[in-house]
Amino acid sequence: MSYYFKSLNNYVNHRKKIMKIKVALAEDNRDIASGLIDKLKIHSNLIELKFHAVNGNDLLKKLSSNKDIDVILMD
Repeated sequence: MSYYFKSLNNYVNHRKKIMKIKVALAEDNRDIASGLIDKLKIHSNLIELKFHAVNGNDLLKKLSSNKDIDVILMD
């Protein structure tokens, strides 16, 4: 295997090890939620927005079926 392919394989394996931060957003104001979602998309290489909940009850429902969350953004 050539040096190029070894380096490429190392790069791909390194990128696979980088875990994205899984974020849930709870925001009832549509304009604020939209702005936050846009800001999170800018960092999509590091952050994965799992879902947006419109209130606390909606957040709890969605969390019951999706427990793989690192951070919850809420007011």
